[in-house]
Amino acid sequence: MNKADIISMISQETSLSKRKSVLALNAMLTTMIASMEAGEEVILPGFGIFSVKENKARRCRNPKTGEGMIVPARKSVQFRPGQNLKQAISILANKNE
Repeated sequence: MNKADIISMISQETSLSKRKSVLALNAMLTTMIASMEAGEEVILPGFGIFSVKENKARRCRNPKTGEGMIVPARKSVQFRPGQNLKQAISILANKNE
């Protein structure tokens, strides 16, 4: 599923035009990004929690040359699924078995 698919589904579910659905989705994504940039968690009850995680600098080895190197510290986005999402996925997994 890509962004266009999501916009189509929002439009169908809410009876909004596709143009308004695009605006709604973009506003939500912009708001989520701004919140995470400010260091806040984005909590969507039942779906999950988006947060920013700080990864420390670490030593590693270049597999091609064997040379040691340092990977610099960086921030990344972490997602923890909510209970409803976990249940929906486990139900799908059980159906496929």
